[in-house]
Amino acid sequence: MKSKISNNKSTKVSKNFDSKDQLNSSISVLEKLKLLEEKNNHFKKREKNLEKEIKLLKKEIEALKKWKALVEIFDSNQPRQEKIKKIYNKVKADKNLRLTQVLKEFSPISTFYYELKKEDFDKKNEEIISQVKLIFEENKARYGKRRIKAEFNNRGYKIGLKKVRRLMEKFNLKAICPRRKYKSYKGTVGKIADNILNRNFVANKPNQKWTTNVTEFSGPFGKAYLSPILDMFNGEVIAWDLSISANNQQIRKMLQRAFSKHKNLEGLIFHSDQG
Repeated sequence: MKSKISNNKSTKVSKNFDSKDQLNSSISVLEKLKLLEEKNNHFKKREKNLEKEIKLLKKEIEALKKWKALVEIFDSNQPRQEKIKKIYNKVKADKNLRLTQVLKEFSPISTFYYELKKEDFDKKNEEIISQVKLIFEENKARYGKRRIKAEFNNRGYKIGLKKVRRLMEKFNLKAICPRRKYKSYKGTVGKIADNILNRNFVANKPNQKWTTNVTEFSGPFGKAYLSPILDMFNGEVIAWDLSISANNQQIRKMLQRAFSKHKNLEGLIFHSDQG
């Protein structure tokens, strides 16, 4: 009986030991699994961080390429207005670029927007400008701002006088102003002589009828005034005087020259626009 009891006890003890070993081994496996899971999570986080860094680096590379392209445009020999317009279009098309950031590097904001506004003004007024030039050329530079504005209205355009003036000044369209023709007749001045000839300009002999008038000439030197005395008998020039101003002194010189050549002028009729 005793031996049986002891055997039973030993089997129970061995069973207890086996269950403990199994439990310990299970715990160690779980711990290892947990450790592996932690390491796996760590590597996943590391992988995500690396992916983010790669994306950021790619963005930086792309941004550098874009900045390089902008710098190449700005350093080119193109007109300033054209360069600014190209930079503006590139920045506008790219969400990753900020205009204020770009302007800090390339151009003051006020200058930048002034150039854009200036270009828009030129585009909007392109048709008006062509019409101004056309009207100006069609009329051989004889039309000024008022007549060009009136012609615009006749053609169905609406435009102000000040705008026409600005455009003409901008494109150096200067109307030719005709000079007033010189007229020796200044109205009733002094005593008017009687009209003895009464449009009878026929003379039968020399020194019977003389006539005079003042003619204005214009040239690169300025204005000059010619005052001759003509004999109505044969159109001979009796005397003349050329001066840069038409005045009494010129007439006196001319008369002195005529009278010095001809001493006997009895019965002479001297005709002018004053009788």
